[in-house]
Amino acid sequence: MRVNGWTNWDTWEANNWLTNDETVYKALSMCNDYHGVSGIFEVFFSDTELNISKVNWEEIYNNNLGG
Repeated sequence: MRVNGWTNWDTWEANNWLTNDETVYKALSMCNDYHGVSGIFEVFFSDTELNISKVNWEEIYNNNLGG
């Protein structure tokens, strides 16, 4: 089930966290692939209760960095 145009709620929520803070977004913008996106998320939001195994990191990368 898609949520606000995203694969699922976890992907949508992870994208919100990654794009709603200038420092985090600058780090995100330096990623070369979706593996980097998940790494940035883990650095800034390691204590989250979000189920990161459900996050579509490739979708976040493609939507923000034109992958």
